[in-house]
Amino acid sequence: QQNGVPMMVQVLRSDEDRTRQAAAQILKCVVDHGHQDSLMACPAWYTSVFRLLSTTTKVDTHTAAASLLSVMTPTKECEQMVDYLIPLLREDSQRAREAGVRALVCLSRNADCLLAMEAGNEIE
Repeated sequence: QQNGVPMMVQVLRSDEDRTRQAAAQILKCVVDHGHQDSLMACPAWYTSVFRLLSTTTKVDTHTAAASLLSVMTPTKECEQMVDYLIPLLREDSQRAREAGVRALVCLSRNADCLLAMEAGNEIE
């Protein structure tokens, strides 16, 4: 059965920031409705979300990426995202801070991610 998840993961790589945000929000809805397997089955999902966090300076895009991560089952690869989530905790936007906290709480369910947070030693 074909679904739109792989196409939406490709949209995460769009040049347009608002398009990337929208794609992350749509994928969060997909996961919220119990279809995480569709996203996990798409090999590019991780690198696409990682790029969202690491290549843009837009807080709203980071917030959208963090919101998506906050509903995912964390994998070992997610530990690399910790360093990009921690700065959200210092943002002026309460939405950004809350998304960052939720994502870090979610990632902390994975031992590798938890070790990455402790190594970062930045969480106060």
